[in-house]
Amino acid sequence: MKIIRPALAIVVTALVFGVVGCQKKPADKAGGGEDMTAMKQAVPAAMNEGMRPAARQRPVPRKRPAVALKPSSPEAVKILDAAIQAHGGAEALKKKTAASVVEAKGKYYGQPYTSKTYWKAPDMMLMDVVSMKATMGYLGKTCWTKLHEVVIDCPAGEVKVAQEMLLAQHWSMLYPLKDREVSVQPAKTAKVDGKETVGVTAARTGVAQRVTFAFYKKTHLLASINYRGHWSGGKMGLVSTLVLGHKKVDGLQVPAKTVMSFNGKIIIQEEITKFSLGKVDEKVFARPKQVLLGKGIVRKIEAHTAAFAVHKGDYMKLGAAIGALVGFITNAKLSPMGPPVFVYLKMGKDVAKNVTEIRMAVAPFKGMAPQAKGFAVKKIPATTHALSYVKGPYTSLRDKYQALSAFLKKAGYKIAGPAVMMGLSDPATTKPAELLNRISFPVKK
Repeated sequence: MKIIRPALAIVVTALVFGVVGCQKKPADKAGGGEDMTAMKQAVPAAMNEGMRPAARQRPVPRKRPAVALKPSSPEAVKILDAAIQAHGGAEALKKKTAASVVEAKGKYYGQPYTSKTYWKAPDMMLMDVVSMKATMGYLGKTCWTKLHEVVIDCPAGEVKVAQEMLLAQHWSMLYPLKDREVSVQPAKTAKVDGKETVGVTAARTGVAQRVTFAFYKKTHLLASINYRGHWSGGKMGLVSTLVLGHKKVDGLQVPAKTVMSFNGKIIIQEEITKFSLGKVDEKVFARPKQVLLGKGIVRKIEAHTAAFAVHKGDYMKLGAAIGALVGFITNAKLSPMGPPVFVYLKMGKDVAKNVTEIRMAVAPFKGMAPQAKGFAVKKIPATTHALSYVKGPYTSLRDKYQALSAFLKKAGYKIAGPAVMMGLSDPATTKPAELLNRISFPVKK
């Protein structure tokens, strides 16, 4: 069965989970002090001497002693067995849902999408979001996203989200709950779609996560899945999926219409359009190669909504500015949809005169745009950019911006605005030589 969907958001890098700062006086070598809108071969001054993560004290996690689980309750086993039978029987579920290919359409934070998802039990999933030109690979303890032209490693927070969802996904097929290492206990469950439900909570030896399954009292079909887990930005809360429709496919009753929410806020509304049960070509799970690294390309950056702030002065304080922007997004109850983007409006030798706009894409919303002192939300129009995905320390970016400038001139484009950088790696955990960034200039013919 296909119930749980991994986050469709553009990878939110560790810049969302923490803050970054800059090293000493990076603007000293910028040269000229010119306004960046003139773009006379200027490149972001922060790239001259590099950036490093701001010092942070991370709590040392304590290992909790393993707690022996209660034997499964006879009442809960009875509820589970009725549900397994209603969905097609344990043997059929195990054989046919251990691998699948599922096509779907739906809305992610209100934005339409279409997808094709490949699954192999217990923890291999690849989701191709066709309409968003994004592919997510969740393979056990590894996680990556291919977004347009680049392949990005998931930050630690996204890996945690994926692992929790993979477990819930596997258990939603019900037959794994009959494992001897899994304990099921009766659970009080709410009505779903106005209908009474009965439920069980499942736990496994050595796994902290608990997942509650509700089944429609009349049909015994799956009605909801709930667990406390993580979501975008590292938040902890209630992840809930309601099952509002089923289809009979190859002898099984499979969920076909679902609504997923986090802390009561709807994230994904989805309807399955096609099922293929029982097998999947494992070649699809292979991580794509980084084929365009270092190459210049020209393409349109899609229109989007972004929260932003303008930072004036030394790049040394950019880390705190990012943290403050994330705080604004959190307080405004917006949903981050990507890593911070730096727009270098003005730079020079006098660091006090540097001006940088920091943006972070957020999910579309209804009503008035939130704002606070120093922060606001705006629509970023679609813009043609010359861009390049580059790898290496921040100290190397000046040369890479110059190479990008040479590329766009050769291609017949003119720079039409300030330099832009999007960080795609976590500088707190990534070696300088492995840092991945997207650099770009808005261009015109």
